[in-house]
Amino acid sequence: MYVDTNRQPSSLRIVDLGFAKQQRAENGLLMTPCFTKEYAAPEVLSRKKYDESCDIWSLGILLYTLLAGNTPFAFDRNDSHEIILARTANKVAFTGPTWERVTDNAKILVNAMLDVDPKKRPTALELCKHSWFANMESLPNMKLSNIQDYNLVRHNLDATFNAINTNASKNLKLGPIGDSNLFKRRNERSAHQQQTEKIFWDYHLVKMRLLVTSIVAFILLEAFALNVDAYKSYANHQLWRLHVKTNEQVAKILEFSRTAHRHDINFWSEEFRINVPIDVSVPPEAIDSFAEYLTSFTDKINYDVAMKDIGAVIDRQTLLHKLVPSKVNDDDFAYDKYHTLADIQAWIDLMVKTYPTLASSFSVGQSYEKRDMKGLKISSSKQALKRDGTPVNQKKAVWWDGGIHAREWISPATVIYIAHALLSNYSKDATITHFVDQFDYYILPVFNVDGYSYTWTKDRLWRKTRSKTIIPLCYGVDPNRNWDYKWCEGGASHDPCSDTYCGSKAFSEVETLQVSQFLNTHKDTIVHYINFHSYSQLWMSPWGYTTKQPDQFKLQDDGSAQAVDALGSVFGTQYTHGNIGATIYIASGNTVDWTSGAANIVYSYAVELRDTGEFGFVLPEDQIVPSGQETLAGELALLKYIEAQVYA
Repeated sequence: MYVDTNRQPSSLRIVDLGFAKQQRAENGLLMTPCFTKEYAAPEVLSRKKYDESCDIWSLGILLYTLLAGNTPFAFDRNDSHEIILARTANKVAFTGPTWERVTDNAKILVNAMLDVDPKKRPTALELCKHSWFANMESLPNMKLSNIQDYNLVRHNLDATFNAINTNASKNLKLGPIGDSNLFKRRNERSAHQQQTEKIFWDYHLVKMRLLVTSIVAFILLEAFALNVDAYKSYANHQLWRLHVKTNEQVAKILEFSRTAHRHDINFWSEEFRINVPIDVSVPPEAIDSFAEYLTSFTDKINYDVAMKDIGAVIDRQTLLHKLVPSKVNDDDFAYDKYHTLADIQAWIDLMVKTYPTLASSFSVGQSYEKRDMKGLKISSSKQALKRDGTPVNQKKAVWWDGGIHAREWISPATVIYIAHALLSNYSKDATITHFVDQFDYYILPVFNVDGYSYTWTKDRLWRKTRSKTIIPLCYGVDPNRNWDYKWCEGGASHDPCSDTYCGSKAFSEVETLQVSQFLNTHKDTIVHYINFHSYSQLWMSPWGYTTKQPDQFKLQDDGSAQAVDALGSVFGTQYTHGNIGATIYIASGNTVDWTSGAANIVYSYAVELRDTGEFGFVLPEDQIVPSGQETLAGELALLKYIEAQVYA
C-alpha cells in the first residue's frame, strides 16, 4: 500500500488484503473458510455447510450489487451476526431511486437467490432458464441512477482509509517482501501441492461456473487472438490404466471423472467396475499431481502407463494420410484405411453407381454446420419370406450407424466394411444373399458429421457435436445423451464443457432430432438398430438409464449372445454382453434407450468395437478389416436370430 504524506484519501494507491491458510484435509484441499462476509451465505457465516446453494447466494449478492451499486448487507462493523439476523428478518431492501427502475421480475429473482432457506434457492440451471435472463434483450434500455450510490461508495472508501491511517506510525518501515511471514508460508508449498490444488479444487464450483464463464470468455476473446487454425497437440499426453479393486475406489474415480475435463484429463473407458481397468488420458502438466491424487487415499489406486505419448500415435496416423491421399473408386477404395467425411460420402455415391439394383442414397437432413447427413440404403427386389416359405406382408428393416462420437473412427470404418460386404457378396454368398433379400438396410456411416469432420481438421479426440452452448468457449453436446427418453436423469452432465453434456433440452441437437424423426417415420418396418461405438468390446442392450432390465431383455440378450459367439469364432476376440446400465455405467438419454423405449425397436443395441485399451480411440488401421470381418459374422448371426422372431 502507498499513501502520500498529506494523508488524503486520494493518495491511496494500492491495497492488497491477501491472506492464506495452510491447514489441509487428506485430499489436499484447504479447510479454513475464507470469504468476504458481505457475500457469504448465512449457513457459511454460521459454519454449517458449503455447497452449490451457497454459490447461488453469493451470485444473488453480486446481482443485487450490480443493480443497486451497493451490497444489501453493509454494516459499519461488518459483523457476521448482524448479517445473519438481517437476512433472517428478511431485511433485503429494494428501496430508493435505483430500484424504481428495476423490474419486479429482477427483484423477485434476487429475493429468491437470497432466500434464507438454501433448499428454496434456484439451482444454476434454473437461473439460466429464468425468464429475466431469457428475455434479457427485451429489458428496458435505461441507465440506473447512481448518485446516491456513489456517495455511499465514497463514504465507505473514506472510512476505510481513515481506519487504515489512524495512529499511523511515523517510523513505520517496510521490510523486504522476502522477509514477510506470508511470503515464507506461501513459498513452503511445493509445486506438487499447488498443482494438486489447481486440479482437484472443490467440485461444487462447477455450477457457479456455468454463469460466470461466459463473461470471462468474452473478455478473453477481446484480449487475445485465438489460434483457431491449429490442430490440437497431444504431445506427451499419456494413457494411464487405473486398477480399481473396491466399490469405494470406483465411486471416487467416477466422481472425479465428472469434472476432470476442466483440467484436460479425459476418461476414455466406458466401464467403471471393480477389477475392470479404467483408461485415462493425462496431459503432461497434470502427470505428477494426478499420480499424487491416486496415491493420496488410504486405499490408494494403482495404475500403469499404457501409452507414453498419445500424440506420437496420432501424428503417425495423420502423417500417413497426408503422404498418401485416398482414392474413391471401387477398385482402389481402401477398406483398411480411415477416411474423411467427404471421402465417405463420395463412397456412398460410388456404391449407388456400382450396385444400382441394390443401393440408393438418402439424407436424414443437415447438421448444425449445414453438412449433409447422408446415408446408404440397401434393398433387393425380392420379397421376404417366412420360415415356411410363404411371403411376408411387409419386409422388415435394419438400421446401422457409426461415428455418433466423433473420435471413434473405427465405427464408421467398420460400418463401411460390412455395408460393402453385403453389396459385393450379393448373389455370390448364400448367407449374405439371403439376408439382403430378407431385410432392407438403412446405413448412416457417420452420425455426428460436424464432430467427425472436426477430428480431421482440429482435434483428433473430439467427442461431441459442434453446436454453440451458453458458454462461448465450450462447444457441442454428447449426441448419445441427448435423446428424449429419461433424458439427463443420470450418467450425463448439465455442464456444457463436459464430454457428457446432455444439452439444454432433449433433442436440442438437430442431428439427434432428425435421426429420431427418420426412425419414427419408418418405425413400422425397422425392427433392429445398432449404434456402433468404440472401444471396450461390448455388445449391449437397454436400459442405460438404470441397472434394471426391460421386459424384453431376454429376447435382446439372447440375440447379443448369438452375436458375441459368432464374432468370437473368427479371431477369438472376446466381447461381453448385457444391458448398458449394469455392464458399464448409468447413461441416460442414450440412443438405444430411445429406440427401444420410445420407438419400440426391440432389437436395439449399442456395440463397443475393438480394442480393450491398448490403443483405444487411436486404433491402428491394420485392425479395421479384422474388426469388419468379425462384426459382420456377429451381425449375420444376430440377423438369423431376429429373423426367426419377426418372421415366425
